[in-house]
Parts: sequence; C-alpha cells; structure tokens
Amino acid sequence: MAIPAGGERRKTTRLRVLYGAQIPGDDYSPVIDCQVRSFSMAGARLSPSTRRRLPPRFDLRVAKHDRPFRAEIVWQRDGEVG
Repeated sequence: MAIPAGGERRKTTRLRVLYGAQIPGDDYSPVIDCQVRSFSMAGARLSPSTRRRLPPRFDLRVAKHDRPFRAEIVWQRDGEVG
C-alpha cells in the first residue's frame, strides 16, 4: 500500500477535536472520564484521565453526541488509546 504525502495511512478523514467523554464502569470499577482528541468514522484517539487498565471493548459516551459509540482498543501508548 502506498503511503500518501505526509505519512497519513488512514482511509477516512480524521478530525482534530476536544470532546469530553466517558467510559462506563461495571459493578467493580467507576466511570473513567476521558477526552476525545481526534475522531473519524473509523476510530478515535482518547486521553483517559487514568492509567488504569481499560476494558478491551466498551461503549464510549461522547458528551457532544446523543448516542454511545462501540469502541475496541487497537493501540495504547504514552497515556493515549485508539
């Protein structure tokens, strides 16, 4: 696959945003607050408020939107997840 100029390999356009969001907890863990830093139809980059282990799949509740987004962690580094 050819990488476009600038090194971007994404298939969908990514928007830089700063949205408040939450990862709901279960019976044993509290809600995790986070910020959405970038957003596209294919994924998002999140900055959680904790370094605690996150569930591999969860419903991300973004304050700006009226519905949850089903999320699956694909990568983690430097306090961010995608």
